[in-house]
Amino acid sequence: MDELGIIDEGVDWRTRLGQDIRDRVTHDILVSLQMKLKTTTSTTLIDLQNVAARIEERIYKIAIDFV
Repeated sequence: MDELGIIDEGVDWRTRLGQDIRDRVTHDILVSLQMKLKTTTSTTLIDLQNVAARIEERIYKIAIDFV
């Protein structure tokens, strides 16, 4: 990737995806789940965090396997 954030031609973006981006995606999934379910108990929040992490992991694995 160059200094402008443009990925070099022929380089697979999936191999350069940083943990910070994956964490942001997980957070966005968590926020979406919270808005849909509208629950705020601590147990539910922990469960939703786990669900969001699993969803992100599945999306990431699908993206990695999709070549």
